[in-house]
Amino acid sequence: MLHSEISIPFELWVNQNLTLGTEWNQQRMKDSSSNTQTFMGGNIPGYSTDARSPYSQAEIFSLFAENNMEVTDSTMLTPALRFDHHSVVGDNWSPSLNLSQGLGDDFTLKMGIARAYKAPSLYQTNPNYILYSKGQGCFATGATSGIGCYMLGNDDLKAETSINKEIGLEFKRDGWLAGVTWFRNDYRNKIEAGTNAALPYHQRYNQN
Repeated sequence: MLHSEISIPFELWVNQNLTLGTEWNQQRMKDSSSNTQTFMGGNIPGYSTDARSPYSQAEIFSLFAENNMEVTDSTMLTPALRFDHHSVVGDNWSPSLNLSQGLGDDFTLKMGIARAYKAPSLYQTNPNYILYSKGQGCFATGATSGIGCYMLGNDDLKAETSINKEIGLEFKRDGWLAGVTWFRNDYRNKIEAGTNAALPYHQRYNQN
């Protein structure tokens, strides 16, 4: 992975510190084991019994910007924006906004909202990935009865995103630190394993 960033302090109405950066990440995998998995639990519709390619890869290119704005001596506002391009699942924009507000000498109120992004792994997007489980990871009865199932990759997966919201109160005095935080995550296209107990195979899918 390559990572580069630069911080630019400046003053425009208020003191600010702008961080700009970029990342590039190439993922490669050669998995001869799961990609030569025999069909010991029975054939799977649409899958050939011949050996499949053990290779899979993805590239992720990212740009990000974050600005720490000292609105007052006790108020810090931090907007941010991140762009990700994934060679398999496409593009994504992730904005965020955080606020830190001092309440006297001992307490700090913290609030934030952000759009989070999680790309599927190479195992999850590789259509040639097949793993036979003897029960662990199988939905419903498989995990307890020992009935096996196949775990399959899916090249139609989308990236998993969520809207994360949180608000918290922090106390700090004489080396003592305590806090309480409430948070909520609302997922979209959450990546899940198949949940049909009647099928002998489970393929990853996006759940809204």
